[in-house]
Amino acid sequence: MLNFLIDNIFVVFGGKVFQQIVGIPMGTNCAPLLADIFLYSYEAEFILSLVSEGKRYLAFDFNFTYRYIDDVLSINNPKFTDYLSSIYPSELEVKETTETNNSASYLDIMLSYDTDGHMKTSLYDKRDDFNFSITNFPFLSSNIPSSPAYGVFISQLIRYARASTKYTDFVLRARRLSDKLLSQGYVCDRLTSSLRKFYGRYGELVIHYDVPLSKLWMIFCHRPFEPSNQRLYSISKLLRYIMIVCLAVNVMTLVAIGVDRLLVVVFPLFSKPYRKKKYAYICVIGLWVISFIIFTPFLNITKEIRVGRPYCIEQLDEHSRFVYAILMFVVFYAIPQIFLGTCYTIISLKLWNSKYSSEMNQVAIVTLKIKGKIVKLTFAIILAFAVCWLPMHIGALLNAKSGGSEFNYYLQLFAPCFAYTTVSLNPIIYCFMSKSLRKSLKSAIHCDDHTIKQRKAKPLLLQMQM
Repeated sequence: MLNFLIDNIFVVFGGKVFQQIVGIPMGTNCAPLLADIFLYSYEAEFILSLVSEGKRYLAFDFNFTYRYIDDVLSINNPKFTDYLSSIYPSELEVKETTETNNSASYLDIMLSYDTDGHMKTSLYDKRDDFNFSITNFPFLSSNIPSSPAYGVFISQLIRYARASTKYTDFVLRARRLSDKLLSQGYVCDRLTSSLRKFYGRYGELVIHYDVPLSKLWMIFCHRPFEPSNQRLYSISKLLRYIMIVCLAVNVMTLVAIGVDRLLVVVFPLFSKPYRKKKYAYICVIGLWVISFIIFTPFLNITKEIRVGRPYCIEQLDEHSRFVYAILMFVVFYAIPQIFLGTCYTIISLKLWNSKYSSEMNQVAIVTLKIKGKIVKLTFAIILAFAVCWLPMHIGALLNAKSGGSEFNYYLQLFAPCFAYTTVSLNPIIYCFMSKSLRKSLKSAIHCDDHTIKQRKAKPLLLQMQM
């Protein structure tokens, strides 16, 4: 059979028929199989010769040497190049395409080692280096059914997820794909549906990324600040910066409120001269200025990456990401909660001891009750912040340290929901714990003459019932 295939290879050139007597043409159906068998015969002969000569230890060095037709990959085998002339015939030219000592491309995979000695994989495509665009996906306006066309999106996401160890590599490829499909007439809603199918059917491929579906799609399609030029890139970068600054201001504001409550209850005479609007304005402005200064380095780690089109992403290695997560947890969660817990413990002891004091008159007792209600209200807001933001910090720490797991996947999926809940919880807490706010709300809803007269006649009563 082999002799028949080799001896009966004919090609047409210039209107004439030629028989190829040296080698085989690449376009024939039997060419890949014949090339594979041809090279295997030399490789098998080499390994058997090592075994027969008692060099099994040397044969074991080739355990991680692989070949697919004419591409060879050899891992942790420095002796491979020394024995090339003994393995393959001299007529066969072998070219080394190793990128560096720690990285090499094999087929459509780029393999590399990180600083910890772990192997990382990413997708490799030589067409990325071309200085012209490649048309390699169907246009939706072409004469093909729409379902197979959108199936391309799912199949390529599966390929990217299997080939990419790091989330950033997966995002680069997937975002470039979504950009290309959208430019070729694909509908954003249909791509959204395809992404849900991919996430539902092949979720195990992306669990180790610890990224929820909402974040993935926000990266792929919904990009209101797409930086197609330098101005929009600056807006996108600034937006990420402002978001993290707002988190810091939120935490430090709660700390400032705790200090204010401590001074009012424990040191009322000392704090009275400083509890004025002027100092409140200074405090608020100071918190914003400090937050902007602290997170100025955040602008340096937000970089512009151009894959298809430019966009912003935070570039941190695994060690730096873990250090960043620890600092965020300690500085903007653990320390503020410990400090606030100490403040409210002191306040509670002060109020408890004052409750049984025999030297207090009626006005002092009413004032103490008002302070107690305000302290309870503030404590409830801080407790809600602590409970709702804890899953977010735990998820960031686990994601930076331990990588992918099913628990961390679901934690990353639901933790942002708890964090965003704090914004909606504050009005609810105010309504349930502040009698004056409830009365004001009722007055705004049922604004009749009786209510207006009551509010004008008894302004002190509303204040005292806080």
